[in-house]
Amino acid sequence: MQVVNPNSGVHFRGMSQPVSDVSSIVPDSTPGYLAKGFDPSKVPPDQLITARTVQPLSAAQWLQYNIKYGFMGFVRQFKMLGIMINLYRHDFSIESIQEAAAKSEGGLLIKVIQFLCSSQPILDVIFKNDAKRFLNTLSHVSTNNKPMSRKELEFCLKQAGVPYDPERLHECSHLGTGSVGDVKEITLFNGERQVVKLVSPTSEVRVYTDLKLLRFFLGLIDFFKPGKLGQGTRHAINEFFESVKDELNLVKEAHKTQKQSFAFQALSRGDHFNITNEEMPDCAAWIPVPMNHINIAVPGFDQGIRIPVNYKVPRISAELLTPRTMCMEKINGSTLSDTDLEKLRDVAAQFFTVEPENITDEFLEKFRQYLKNLAHLQWLNCYVQTGFFNGDMHDGNVMVAMENGQLAIYFIDLGNGQSVCRDVVKATLTINGAMKELQQSGDEQSREAYADMIIGNIKTMGKYDPNEADWETLKTKIKELLPFRGKGSPQKVLDIFDRAHSCNIYIPKEIVSLFRANLLIGDQDQQIDIRDEILHDGKLMRILTYRLLNGMPATS
Repeated sequence: MQVVNPNSGVHFRGMSQPVSDVSSIVPDSTPGYLAKGFDPSKVPPDQLITARTVQPLSAAQWLQYNIKYGFMGFVRQFKMLGIMINLYRHDFSIESIQEAAAKSEGGLLIKVIQFLCSSQPILDVIFKNDAKRFLNTLSHVSTNNKPMSRKELEFCLKQAGVPYDPERLHECSHLGTGSVGDVKEITLFNGERQVVKLVSPTSEVRVYTDLKLLRFFLGLIDFFKPGKLGQGTRHAINEFFESVKDELNLVKEAHKTQKQSFAFQALSRGDHFNITNEEMPDCAAWIPVPMNHINIAVPGFDQGIRIPVNYKVPRISAELLTPRTMCMEKINGSTLSDTDLEKLRDVAAQFFTVEPENITDEFLEKFRQYLKNLAHLQWLNCYVQTGFFNGDMHDGNVMVAMENGQLAIYFIDLGNGQSVCRDVVKATLTINGAMKELQQSGDEQSREAYADMIIGNIKTMGKYDPNEADWETLKTKIKELLPFRGKGSPQKVLDIFDRAHSCNIYIPKEIVSLFRANLLIGDQDQQIDIRDEILHDGKLMRILTYRLLNGMPATS
């Protein structure tokens, strides 16, 4: 995995004598609390949120519910069948996929296409020379559901026992629609505003109907074009399907939000894996340095400006939680999505204590990218030292706000959160570097050692029956996949996972999700040093000097 530092770029250590298995690096004196069973993000059972008991439907309501949504699913099948046939007829052109995204109104189709395109070989097979343009376009294709109806909104709120004011429900603010749920701000009886995430029955129908159809088409592809998708890819797609089903249950998302909060607490206490560079192979990714503040040097002053950064998750109202409804605190800030730039401009104005019109579009984009880099670095630091990560880490799942003069970065929408143990973290940090060295090494002895290292890491990460796993064949396939070519971009780890499947070695969905998330983050990152940008911006430099002279905020 690559380590992204907002200030200094991507780093790998130089090549040295490789080792055969990352697990052999763990010192014998490792303390007990760092053992394999230690989970820094584990929520104590007595603190785990429990869902509200939902009143069951009467027999008449149950019958009406199933008839209504059963018919809706039937109609959805024919609609999606037409959309998928149209995609095939137009050879999955960019225009046909954009049209499919608009007509499908959510569901899984576009999410699955995005998932498939995380594999470069599949992307090359389907889109050939147009692959790069397609990826750029696909990153802006919406997978949003159609907003839920008022009747469905009332149904979910009543199930959760949310004390909303029905007379003011028309004042409900629609904050966003994801691939499986809506986020709204409603008014309670006491006049307070409450942010609620909801999964509508209609959204459930879309997801489950699309699952059936996509499994069916996956079978057709396998029957008519065997070998088009590798066994590992098919396995990863099925694991992806299961993870999407988990996202429909907001109780699971609440539990994962708690785990992210506990992981942040573990980082601040230092009660974590404590993985260090010294115990890792030289080819492994460099262990990230936490960034809990932004330091800005001001010419002519001995002290610079130090802006604290706090990493948080939204607070959840435990007493109003059901599988379909989750109430959260409102964050007075902005996501890092390019559709929220005006809100982000307000945050930047608070950050620099200026009027919003003083923040230029060019500087705002650089500020946004810098905050993205900070969030990505914290994502990686949290993964490395606690094993917890969000497998769906994109701009819309990060919010920023100014709170009491400090910058707060919120991780939200954690339905795809995952956890792995310490040994697996070390294996994942090593495997990309070993692949790179294997590709760049012309010495056969070194290539053999790096191939053994990759195999050792897969043994740590994978699931397999020792009597059925064919490690020698996999090693041969890995060396064929990564022939010596000097410098150049190595194949993605997902391609090795695909070959592992054919050798009876299975990679858990958590690991596949991790490397997909890492690819997604790598595609989003641009190295921006906001300090240099400020030093070259005379107006902002004067603003920061004023803040320094007036003690706003604390100096470093």
